Amino acid sequence: MESVVKGFVGLFCMVAVVVLGYGVVSMAMSNRMADTYIDDCVNKIENSMYSDAVINECKEAAKERGYDLDVNIYRRGDIDTLRYGLIKMEYHNAYDLFDGNRTYMVSRNIY
Repeated sequence: MESVVKGFVGLFCMVAVVVLGYGVVSMAMSNRMADTYIDDCVNKIENSMYSDAVINECKEAAKERGYDLDVNIYRRGDIDTLRYGLIKMEYHNAYDLFDGNRTYMVSRNIY
């Protein structure tokens, strides 16, 4: 009888380790995908010289992925070619075991 109890305790511990491991790996992948997406948007916006069409394209693609993207572009003085900006993105993790309603934010500067 003792070996049955030990077997079930061992099985329970193994299931707990698998579930927690899946949660950690899933959250890490979700965070990495968000970082990669915002870096891609920064590169596209910088390479397009802050084109409004590219900014809107990035915002639409972000909505399709479940991200909330906010882009703020500023001008340095009266010269139209000297611009900089800030891009912020909020997202939810696909698998958040302990707090399902948590919102994460990542931001980058655009030069």
